[in-house]
Amino acid sequence: MNTIERLKYPLFVTNSSMAELISELTREKQVELLCKKNSLNLNLLRNMLKTKMRGYNNTAIAEKLGVHRVTIQRYVDTLRNLKESEFEIIYSFLLTEENGTKD
Repeated sequence: MNTIERLKYPLFVTNSSMAELISELTREKQVELLCKKNSLNLNLLRNMLKTKMRGYNNTAIAEKLGVHRVTIQRYVDTLRNLKESEFEIIYSFLLTEENGTKD
């Protein structure tokens, strides 16, 4: 059950999980704000990183995701220019989301 679903069903929210829910929502909001600040679409970023981790190059990623290769290059450049702490926040959020530990 993901964060939003748990909020819809308060009976499933215990005192110990409330702090966890708040932490997840705070982290999610942090990632959204970092993406907005750096003109990154979170869904495109998520899909780009998944595809990149599968070994595709930027041109192949662009074709697969239906965007221009310059867009992918801009995302890569933006990620490279992030502060290390900002990159870690985004990357760890997407990684835990990918592994299903967020739900």
